[in-house]
Amino acid sequence: MNVRRQKAARILEEKVVAVKEVHFLVEVFDALQGKSFTGIVKMINGFPRGSFVTFGQSPLSKEAIQAVRSKVLNEHNSKK
Repeated sequence: MNVRRQKAARILEEKVVAVKEVHFLVEVFDALQGKSFTGIVKMINGFPRGSFVTFGQSPLSKEAIQAVRSKVLNEHNSKK
């Protein structure tokens, strides 16, 4: 079984919406599905929110959701 490795998510855009709310436009390659996805992740009070990173609502696999969450959390926490 030849499965490509999960590519790290990329932040395409970051927008401060309110004091404790930042929106990230993120691109990720989902290796299990073999295609790229782009979506918005909302960081509210330091937590990733939105259907793009919510199990059962996201078109992404569990591994891709984890990659996106990790990238957004790292980016958000590096700004503090």
